[in-house]
Amino acid sequence: MKAYKEYAELLSRKFNSRLEDIFPDYNFDYGVEFEIAICEILRAFLPEKYGVCRGHIVNYDGNSVGDDIIIYDQQSFPTIRLHNKQQFARKENIPVEAVYAYFEAKYNLTEKVFNTALRQIREVKKFVSSRKQIKVETFDSYLEPLDRETNYSKNYPEYRNPIYCGIISRKTELTNDKLEELEKEFETSKKDKNNPETIIFSKSIYMQIGHDEEDGFQPTVFLLENKSFSYSVIKPNEDLAFGLGLINLISAIDWVRLGKIDWIKVLNHYIQNKSENNN
Repeated sequence: MKAYKEYAELLSRKFNSRLEDIFPDYNFDYGVEFEIAICEILRAFLPEKYGVCRGHIVNYDGNSVGDDIIIYDQQSFPTIRLHNKQQFARKENIPVEAVYAYFEAKYNLTEKVFNTALRQIREVKKFVSSRKQIKVETFDSYLEPLDRETNYSKNYPEYRNPIYCGIISRKTELTNDKLEELEKEFETSKKDKNNPETIIFSKSIYMQIGHDEEDGFQPTVFLLENKSFSYSVIKPNEDLAFGLGLINLISAIDWVRLGKIDWIKVLNHYIQNKSENNN
């Protein structure tokens, strides 16, 4: 018997079917339409606590990165533009404290497109890493964490609010030889702590992050800075790449515990500005 009655197979079939259903409605020669399609699919599959949009990640100082797909906490954090949550054609500005995950969505993953997406992912991760880290022992973001012993797995990051990032594509022009070369490059010339956790090249090919242990390659959901990491190209049977990628995503963001926006700091900013203008 397979896990949860072939859960990954079911997810993949529905994901692939949904892409086929919306294919006539969009011209996938253009990247925006594919991004919208992926947003619609993610919205249908993810629990309601997770918001899905296209847009930019912004910090308190007004700086921003990214312009593709963001998964955020829509129960606790408002978006900046307050659009209808199903209007994926319009881009949102999402506070950096609210972000769970970020994806670059590319319909056809050529080598040039892949390198561009990889650069964007690294910029997003570097930007988000500046937000306040939530310690493992924290159970309430408004309270200091308890000083206590924890039975904490070292297969996860040392803080609870990392961002999960990925590249997702419907098809790729990268050959098997190029994919094998890419695996090696990720251990040498392309090695970077801000690399994505997962890369879906097509419905039948994806790249899994993992770490080198004494008993060999161990797949994980997060890239861990304190371990030697590498990637492995997976070619599952039955076109399972989208399903396995979605399971990786849900596993990661379910573990994440976000921090808070300093609303008092925001209020003080406007109060102080008004006082200064009145003087």
